[in-house]
Amino acid sequence: MKRTTNIALAALLLLVLLPAYGQRTDRAKRLGGRLWCMCGCRQILTQCNHVGCTVSTAMLKKLDRLVDSGESDDLILQSFVQEYGSA
Repeated sequence: MKRTTNIALAALLLLVLLPAYGQRTDRAKRLGGRLWCMCGCRQILTQCNHVGCTVSTAMLKKLDRLVDSGESDDLILQSFVQEYGSA
């Protein structure tokens, strides 16, 4: 009985948390629209359409992390400029 309860609780937790996974906030979308993907595609970061592009994936994860941490827009953009340079 305990195992069934644990499985049910885990499934419920997944149903609650899964919709939030991978959703970019409006702020992150806006900031990502001001950055270029650095894979060489010359596309806006949030619009890079290369299947399996590891560069945009890493950049978007960093962007989401910085937005979630509460950094200001200017500091977030400066962080990308320091790491990748300016266009």
